[in-house]
Amino acid sequence: QLCEGSGHISLTMVRYYNPGGRGRNGHPCDGKFFFSGSDCDHRFTICLDQSNGPNNVYRCPYGRKSTGEVSNNNNNYFGGNVGGVANPMIFPFALWPGGIKIKVEVWDVDDNSDDYVDFLAAIYRTIPGFNVTSASLVPYTLSSRTTLWLRLKVYCDQDYYGENCATFCQSRDDRFGHYTCDPNTGSKICLKGWQGTLCHVQIDNCLSSPCVNSATCVNSHGGFLCVCADGFNGTRCEIDLDECRSSPCQNNATCTDLINGFHCTCLNGFSGKTCLENINDCLLIPCKNNATCTDLIGGFKCQCRGGWSGMHCDVNIDECSSSPCHGNATCVDDIDSFRCMCPRGITGRLCDSDVNECRNFSCGNGGTCVNTVGSFYCACPVAWIGETCEIDVNECDDNPCINGKCTNLEGDFYCNCSKGWICALCDVDVDECVSSPCFGSATCVNSNGSFSCVCPPGYSGKVCEQNINECNSNPCLHNSTCSDGVNNFHCACQSGFSGKRCENNIDECISNPCQHQSTCIDTFGSFECLCPQGIHGTVCEVDENE
Repeated sequence: QLCEGSGHISLTMVRYYNPGGRGRNGHPCDGKFFFSGSDCDHRFTICLDQSNGPNNVYRCPYGRKSTGEVSNNNNNYFGGNVGGVANPMIFPFALWPGGIKIKVEVWDVDDNSDDYVDFLAAIYRTIPGFNVTSASLVPYTLSSRTTLWLRLKVYCDQDYYGENCATFCQSRDDRFGHYTCDPNTGSKICLKGWQGTLCHVQIDNCLSSPCVNSATCVNSHGGFLCVCADGFNGTRCEIDLDECRSSPCQNNATCTDLINGFHCTCLNGFSGKTCLENINDCLLIPCKNNATCTDLIGGFKCQCRGGWSGMHCDVNIDECSSSPCHGNATCVDDIDSFRCMCPRGITGRLCDSDVNECRNFSCGNGGTCVNTVGSFYCACPVAWIGETCEIDVNECDDNPCINGKCTNLEGDFYCNCSKGWICALCDVDVDECVSSPCFGSATCVNSNGSFSCVCPPGYSGKVCEQNINECNSNPCLHNSTCSDGVNNFHCACQSGFSGKRCENNIDECISNPCQHQSTCIDTFGSFECLCPQGIHGTVCEVDENE
């Protein structure tokens, strides 16, 4: 069981400025009183503590670095090394607390004893980046009597996510799980066909019995396969195969489709599964009056003796007795002649010719006309149905557009994608971050159909285009003037006040401005001298006795 996360703080010292090259006591580092022999030889102790930690460099739960001497420079611009310590400085952490206290103690290195220069401390808060490349590099300033400029980057280690870097996720596809990791939260995203907390339970797509007509369902990753019984096909085996489509019945027999089979209804004179076998009709002795019987395909012929006529030679001469009309045509006897009345689709004097209905007819929408004996049918292309292929199949009924609106077209369809989606089926998310919509060093986070900007400190707005005016909260005291900066502000103090917010009243009596042993009283922004008897003036400088 994983109990902790993993991440790092990258701290880069950019510049340190000690105006006048003085220690905390106001004296020059390398000199005496107001005389300076050379610039200071600074060394630094960097301590990372909890936000409520004490103002010293002895408690450093998130790491501590101590540099060697940086010689003879009151205005240092640092490179890749600060007093023998690699720059940037890397501090590991197990769980990111949301913010830390950065403490820096500065000393001047002397050959007699080290001089204390300054102590700098500030609270730094941020949300970690998902890895070292995605984390933002943020400028940060520590300021007291001296000023230290930093660049900070806080990021989660590989396979760790979340605001505390405490969510662990490592993509895998093996017997322990089948998932990828959400790049924003580290949540497990199951691969297609898997479910469960660890995505280790395979989804059985056959539970809903999708296959019909006694088909066998075979589960597969992300779907199913139907093994159809004989006589059926289709994705779900829902289509009954028409065994009559291949015209298996011979000799004008009628075909009836069955499940996985067919039945031929034979015309008189034929038998067998496909009506291919000719029956010897003469075995029944159909011819009368000593006529000679000749078996025919699908019938028989009687050669009558003189004086007889008819099919069975049992009637007087009748021109229709020889069955001159073919097929199911009707013979009408006339005087010394006959007429054949043909069924629909048959022509010729003896009704022995099939009419080609496709000669003067064409099926619509690219369909192919197929002539049959006595009729025809249209073989329609995909997306068209109907007797003449006149009906357009509505492809939108199956909702093919994933993130868009479907418009049916003749023989096709079109997806009008919602904002943020592209491709034929609107199934590909547009990465809005490619166009770098976020201002400055803001981080762009792509999402399904949209994006968001993670603003650096001091900025706000949809695309981090607005510099936050820190002066709106009126941080400056005692009528001082506030000047807005980037994630900062500056107070121009009135005379007699000092501090970041001009909150400190300067004690003007420290310099002993009052003369003749008068008493100095400090006031807000000024002072007052209580003169002894016989003395007057602003600083009791006038002696009346003189």
